[in-house]
Amino acid sequence: MIPFTLPATKAHAYALSRTMRAEDREEVWARSRQSPLEALMDSIATSEMAFTLKFEDEIAAIWGVRGRGVLDPFACIWGLTGQVVDRFPIAFYRESKKAVALARKQYPFLANTVDARYERSLRWARRLGFFVLKPEPAGVHGELFHPIVLGAT
Repeated sequence: MIPFTLPATKAHAYALSRTMRAEDREEVWARSRQSPLEALMDSIATSEMAFTLKFEDEIAAIWGVRGRGVLDPFACIWGLTGQVVDRFPIAFYRESKKAVALARKQYPFLANTVDARYERSLRWARRLGFFVLKPEPAGVHGELFHPIVLGAT
């Protein structure tokens, strides 16, 4: 199995929205009350870079980065995953490291928030080098999210 990455498209968003992990669906809903497709389309449209990761011709993830304002050094890195990543955890980890490295070339400071219930994603963020802060209300109805940050080293 050779993973490959290509620029994210609307067709990729449609495909991933049908196979998205349950935890990602729940996180999207808690954050913005959007469907998986709405969240993917909005994220792709508002990102300076957005890529699709495929394993065995299945969409494993779509990720991207939205830049921040001049006074805010952190860019927002985001990613939504499909069920296929569970079949290829080592390959997914390697590709995730490459994605973070690529993002950091343009944006040395990265941040986002993760649903406090999404333990698997929080472990993943820590493994990729992100510092996970204490949860705070951030969802539409005050759901708890952990800020995650990764600074220049």
